[in-house]
Parts: sequence; structure tokens; C-alpha cells
Amino acid sequence: MKKIISLVLCLVLGSFVLSGCSGSDEPFEEKSYTADTQINEINLDVQDRGIEVSLSADEQIHIQYSENSKEYYDIAVSGNVLTMTSASDKEWTDYIGGKPAAENRKISLQIPNVLVESLTLSTTNEDITLSAVAVTGSISLSANGGNITFETLDVGDSITLNAKNGDISGAIAGSYDDFAIQSDIKKGDSNLPDRKDDGEKTLNVACNNGDVDIELISTGESEEKVPEEPNLTTSSDYMGAEEESPVDSVQTEPETVEVDWSEYFNGLNGTAVVYNPSNRQYTIYNQELAETRRSPCSTFKIISSLIALENGIIKPKNSIRTWSGEIFWNEDWNEDIDFREAFRTSCVWYYRQVIDDIGEDLMQVELDRLQYGNCDISDWEGRLNTNNNNRSLTGFWIESSLLISPKEQTEVMERIFGENSNYSEEAQNELKQVMLVPDTEQTDISIYGKTGMGKADGIVVDAWFTGFAESTTGKTYFCVRLGRTDNMNVSSTLAREIAVKIISVSSTTESSGRRAIDIQVESAPTSRPTER
Repeated sequence: MKKIISLVLCLVLGSFVLSGCSGSDEPFEEKSYTADTQINEINLDVQDRGIEVSLSADEQIHIQYSENSKEYYDIAVSGNVLTMTSASDKEWTDYIGGKPAAENRKISLQIPNVLVESLTLSTTNEDITLSAVAVTGSISLSANGGNITFETLDVGDSITLNAKNGDISGAIAGSYDDFAIQSDIKKGDSNLPDRKDDGEKTLNVACNNGDVDIELISTGESEEKVPEEPNLTTSSDYMGAEEESPVDSVQTEPETVEVDWSEYFNGLNGTAVVYNPSNRQYTIYNQELAETRRSPCSTFKIISSLIALENGIIKPKNSIRTWSGEIFWNEDWNEDIDFREAFRTSCVWYYRQVIDDIGEDLMQVELDRLQYGNCDISDWEGRLNTNNNNRSLTGFWIESSLLISPKEQTEVMERIFGENSNYSEEAQNELKQVMLVPDTEQTDISIYGKTGMGKADGIVVDAWFTGFAESTTGKTYFCVRLGRTDNMNVSSTLAREIAVKIISVSSTTESSGRRAIDIQVESAPTSRPTER
């Protein structure tokens, strides 16, 4: 009896499913709408529809779309505001079956240029794409389950971009200085700082599980206005540089030259970046790794030292901190220690205290100012570091939330030590003293840097040496990073050794009369620390 009842139920449900599927197959009708009055604001809030925006040829607002009795739209105008929202008369059986054809899932919107004050678009499971458009007020775009792409957006006040499970990419008219920026990126890469406070306009970006790539393009509207540096992420002009004449300030994108330095890496998985500001040239080995963000580990001690020196948290002549009595693996850390010794021995507990004294608010401001990688200090305590749960030896900079690429490391070094640095000479000189590589001060070129190393599951996955070289001809900024290499001893000592050799050779190549540096770096021990 139970089997008979089950069979009858299946037949009944099947008939409903079949009837539902046939109902959802109702053909769509192509339709168009043209606004017959002045429109100041446009709001489209739809579901499962792609939105394409382009300029109108007749300075009127046009919408092309497809609908049927099951899936249609409510279009209304009220107080110079045009709204279009999804509407539905579906029953549950109508949701069984496939989506409508692609041509029926698209809304085409044409708008006149610089005549609309506000444009707000929202959709799900489809993309939003815009050609070059301009509005006098604001643009707000939101896609849940789709990408947001645009050519050039020009606004009078603000741009808001929100994507979930999708990327955001395009260009925005205006210089970096024109916009105050708020960026919240989760599970994705972004070329924007998390926060920038100054700017007449606002750019708010939120992206979850997607990448953000937005280019700011200076419009050059005023002849008196100094043209902006085209490469926003590598320029240090905004860091307090004196105003240049319009002719002098126009600079091209730095040149990138790829080279084969594999002989210095000897089979190690790694990358090297050398930046020469005098000819604005990057020399890069393994460009993909050079642009991959990883945990900075102890190279971040350059940054935390800088911030602490600038803000009086570290006073070099009175910088001793008291050892807690806890026994650490590094014997040099088991005593009261001052700034110079803490930097030399890469004492993590010392810098954990320094960073706590700096505090989250000031740290965030300074990292945004430096455009330091992803500027993410959200894991302040370092709980993401699965290699260590000792609070004295963990933090956001050690295999945790903060990430930076080797190329970005060189950019940050120039922002600190370059001609346009906004940091005091006193702080720079204190850093140079502790960063100086021994045995280079008596040569024709002095090398300054900091190592860093991090592990995951007991295996070294990040080994760094970053800094700059200084000679009579100026400064050169560099970074070497080694990644996990199975069956090979990866260490920051090796990264340092490789960097010194590359800088020596590069400097000798630039000036054939200069004596090459020959520095003997101690061999890597068999047991390495978590982070150095």
C-alpha cells in the first residue's frame, strides 16, 4: 500500500512540475521605454539581469528590455526620478527549469552625458557594464554574483561600487588627490588603499570574493593644475613633495625590464626587484612573483620603527624595554633590550610592544599614507598565524592579514627614503644606522635593509630582504623574496645574500669603474626561527 501511495504522489508532483516548466517557457517580448520628461535621477533595481549603460545619441533616456507575464518590470517617474524595478507573477513551479535566454536577461540603458545628477544600478547574478559616462552628482553600482566593469566614470560628488562574488574594474576621471577613498576588500586583491581621507570627491568600494582594479585618470582641466603622476601606486609625489612646474611634473610610466637572474637563485623559488629612480626603471626577475602579495614578516620592522621614531614612541637614547623573563628560542631576546639591538636581532617581543604602543588607529593611518600593500591590520593579534600562538611572537605582519608584494616593497622604500619623503631626516638617519649591512660602509656603495622570514606548518614560505643601496650617484631600491622550495633550505639569510650579489652586479654594470661588493654572509643554520 505504501508503495502505491508513493507512486501516486510522484505522478501528481510530476504533473505539477511539467505544468510549471511549460508555464516558464512563455516567450519574452522586446520592449522599449523613452522618458518624456526631464529626469534628474535614475534608479534601476533588478534581479538576475545584466545592465549595460551607454550614451544616448539624442540626449534622451532610453531603456530596452524583455518581459513576459511572469517576469516584468515596474517603470515609474516621480519628481524627476525614474525608477525601474523587477516584478514577478511566478508560482513556485515556474522556478523549475533553466534561465531565460541571454538576450532576454539584458537591460540596455542609454543616458545623455552630463545631464543626469544621480545614477543608481543594482542587480543580482549578472554583470553591470558602462561605457564612458558622466553625471553631475553621484554614481552607485551594486552587483551580487556578477562583475562591475566600466570605461571612464566622471562624477561631480561620489562613486559607490559594491560587488559580491565578482570583480570591479575600470577607470575614473580625476586624480588621486581628488578623492577621499574608503575601500573594504575581503578575499581579493585591490590596487586601492583601505582609507584615504583627503579629497573633494568620495570613492567608496566594497568587494567580497573578487578583485578591484581601478585607474584614476587626471583630466587636466586647469592649466595651473599640476598634472598627476600616471602611476598612482608607485608615485611618491603626494607624500609632501614641493609643487613642480607642469612641464617638469609630467612623467611617463616607469619602464619594466625583465631579466634572468636565475643563476643567483640556484633553483630556489623566488623573485628580485630593483628600482632605479634616476631613470625610472624596474629591473625584475620573475615578474609574477614580484607582483604577488605575501606576509612581510620582519621586514615590517622598518615600518614599525619608522612610525615609532616619528611619533616619539621609540627614543633611541632611552629605548630599553624590560624582558618579561619568558625564555625564548633566541638567546639574544632573553634580556632587557634597546631599539638598535632589537632591530639587529629582530626581536619580536620588543616590536610586539612597540606596535601595541603605536595602536591600531595610528598604524592604519600610517599604512594608508605609505600605501603599504593591502594595508590590512584586521588580525591585530595575529591569530591567523597557525605556526605560533604566543601573543608575544605574533601579529598582523607575521603570516597573517597584512600582505605586500616585492614590487610594492621597493615603492614603499622610496616613499620613506626617496627625495620626496615626508619623513624627518632624524628618523631616516636612525633607520639607516640599524639597517646598514656590515662591511658595506667602506665600499663605494652602502646597502641598507632588513630580513624577514615566516613559516606555515613548520615550512618556510616567505624569506625576504628589502631595502636600498646608496652611492655617489643616488639610491637604488630593491627587494628579494624566496618562497617555499621543496628539498631546499630557504632562509632570509639566503635572500640577503642574493640581494647583495644582485645589487653589486647591477651597480658594477651601471658604473664599470666601481668596485664590486664581496660580502661573505654566514651560512644558514639547520634550524630556523618562525620569523626573522
